[in-house]
Amino acid sequence: MNVDKLNKLRSKVDGTGSSNASLYKPKEGKQRIRIIPNKFERETNFINVDFHYGVGNRGIACGKNFGEECPICDLVQELFSTGDDNDTAVAKKIMAKSRYFTPIVVRQGSDGDGKFDGPFWLGVSNTSLKSIIDNYDGFGDFTNMETGNDFNMLFIKKLPFPETTFNITKSSELISGEAGEKLVESVPDLMEYYNKWALSPQEMDKVVSKFVGGEAAAEEEDEEVVTKNKDLKSKINKLMDDEDE
Repeated sequence: MNVDKLNKLRSKVDGTGSSNASLYKPKEGKQRIRIIPNKFERETNFINVDFHYGVGNRGIACGKNFGEECPICDLVQELFSTGDDNDTAVAKKIMAKSRYFTPIVVRQGSDGDGKFDGPFWLGVSNTSLKSIIDNYDGFGDFTNMETGNDFNMLFIKKLPFPETTFNITKSSELISGEAGEKLVESVPDLMEYYNKWALSPQEMDKVVSKFVGGEAAAEEEDEEVVTKNKDLKSKINKLMDDEDE
């Protein structure tokens, strides 16, 4: 067995490998985060990714994110065109909805003592995005590594979706010089991650067919789109057991 390759495979399963976009899952309650510069989107710092919910058993990244056809968008357009109120209601439910992603680090300790975890990608809704960027006029570039600002993020689990609020804090240094540049460069490609797990137009056709046929699974409460191979870890463990024998 090639131990190096096995360790790389293990890192993918554990979510620590470079192929994982390190999506941040907020904890219940308050956490202190710092939005860092986004090398993939210099002008706004946020990347827009569209998802369809309520069609399959999980959120589905819209094919148009990757310059491909999207049968779900085609179905939405068809439903809107009928003029029927019920069709319009369904179309609004399954039409693409935007989430906005920015790279962050999570401060260790409430006072921002210079220690942090990350980087991660944080996905937020339209409402949360507005609550973040409304602070720009009063504070300027809060992503600046040396003179920017942390945010206190309060995450509360609610139905149908969690509630997240952001409150900006006073200016503080996160990291400086070459160390800051290395941190920014270490952020993995978010779209490469989603493209890896995206459904092909043919796979989406099957999802649409099941949906039209009334076989759609219930929409997940969590908006985050993460596809995992549940059997992979057990296969690795079995492989290791076989090696020991």
